[in-house]
Amino acid sequence: MTLGLGRGTRLTRATNQPAANHTQSADAQAADEACLEQGSAFKCDTAADTRREHPDIGIHHCHHRRMSGDSVALGPQAVVQAIDHVGIAVPDLDEAIEFYGRTFGLTVTHREVNAEQGVAEAMLGAGNGCIQLLAPLNPDSPIAKFLDRSGPGIQQLAYRVANVAEASATLRARGIRMLYEEPRRGTAGSLINFAHPKDCGGVLIELVQPAGVLMEHP
Repeated sequence: MTLGLGRGTRLTRATNQPAANHTQSADAQAADEACLEQGSAFKCDTAADTRREHPDIGIHHCHHRRMSGDSVALGPQAVVQAIDHVGIAVPDLDEAIEFYGRTFGLTVTHREVNAEQGVAEAMLGAGNGCIQLLAPLNPDSPIAKFLDRSGPGIQQLAYRVANVAEASATLRARGIRMLYEEPRRGTAGSLINFAHPKDCGGVLIELVQPAGVLMEHP
């Protein structure tokens, strides 16, 4: 979930800073809503998606924690540290939790409801990452619209980063559009941004900086 940051906020540490609050045109808001509602099934109007100032749109994030264990070495150009979570849209949260528990033995590590954004979520621990189940509370929420368009399934892929502001700047320099000009607040004090799915092979990519001080690269 995103909460507001004041415009002009300077981000140097992942502390409890206020999140950015942007004003925008109706066309730009509609383009961003389409992006997040359709997620990894995204198809957009090119003219509309070039006019973006990036609204507060309801997307939900992991109950973050620093992971331990073996990892594959990353190259010098790597922006990400690890896969943080995979977001899956589901019509019924309780049924989905039961299915993933019964079928795969996964248990809930964090659960919350965001009535303002119209979404309920549950994070299920899966080794060094999480499965994020997203269910709509009302038919107007982004997840409800995603389900209407695409049915249940993967809505986003989230990568963990040490510094989301720096990672966003690096991706922009590599030609990737980011949905937010500045990082926004995610669940449990994390900071997040999204890479535009049209620039990422049709996949909605989330960058997640867990709560706390900036982490060193592995």
